[in-house]
Amino acid sequence: MKKIFLLVSVFSLVMITGCSEKSDNVAAYSGDEIRIKANIGAVTRAQILELDDDLSVEFARVDGEFENYSEGETLTGTVAKLNNELTFTGENNKYPAAKGTVNLIGWYPRIASEEAFDKAAGKVTLNVDGETDVMFTNLVHGSSDERITSITFNHVLSYATIKASFETGAAAEWGTITSVTLEDITGDYEFTLPTEGSTPINPGVLINGPAEDLVLTPANTITEEEAVVVGEALFVPSTSLKITVASASKSGSVVVSKSFIASTSYAITIKIDKEVLIPIVITNASSPIGVWTSGGEVNGGTLNPDVD
Repeated sequence: MKKIFLLVSVFSLVMITGCSEKSDNVAAYSGDEIRIKANIGAVTRAQILELDDDLSVEFARVDGEFENYSEGETLTGTVAKLNNELTFTGENNKYPAAKGTVNLIGWYPRIASEEAFDKAAGKVTLNVDGETDVMFTNLVHGSSDERITSITFNHVLSYATIKASFETGAAAEWGTITSVTLEDITGDYEFTLPTEGSTPINPGVLINGPAEDLVLTPANTITEEEAVVVGEALFVPSTSLKITVASASKSGSVVVSKSFIASTSYAITIKIDKEVLIPIVITNASSPIGVWTSGGEVNGGTLNPDVD
């Protein structure tokens, strides 16, 4: 699990005044440099989350009134580990001249290839690998006279902690659990950028399918005592989640029907019986990521495992 991505909270980004040399040969960007202070939210009241490393983000920039993103360009941004300040590289990191308006919308993680951002269609393609957080900001507007005062990165995925335990006597029947698989949750997903600030990012749409599985190797030994954490997963919100548990001698799957919501965390507990998997229960989760909203509770179905 890539902990740096799972531990990035929702950002509350506050604009601070910055000064830069004005370039005479770049008249369109002769305003003050755009510099943003990133305040990382608290995990608990006692613990403040810090970045393990500098964080790379990407923004689309369009100046003035616009109908689509083909009229703009991209900005590469970095949130510094040292002071949580977000800065942009290149000469287009300044406000427009003559009190012009700049429109900005950003996302994490930063895309490596230009092909992943279709400016004409206003679509961003990101790989959802089950381990990396995906966030977008709203579309915001500002100028040298009316600067952007805040901007927030919002989680667009659901987050789950998977736990498991054996019922009495079941450990001997199953043996060691070798894998817990979340089926069809990884792949390339396309997100459409809004052209109005109040419009939220749409749920990701799978492209270049089919989706693939995320296989978790249990992080802890599963026993008949208290449920232990098997692993963690980030996935595009959906109305169901199929989970398969396997050992050398048995395997079984269950489909959990649940409206999984973006920016919401869930704890999924699996109780493994001798011949069946007890209904999965999703409980309110204490999120490790800033202000993730806790999910509700739902019972999954029972199943008869396949026996080799």
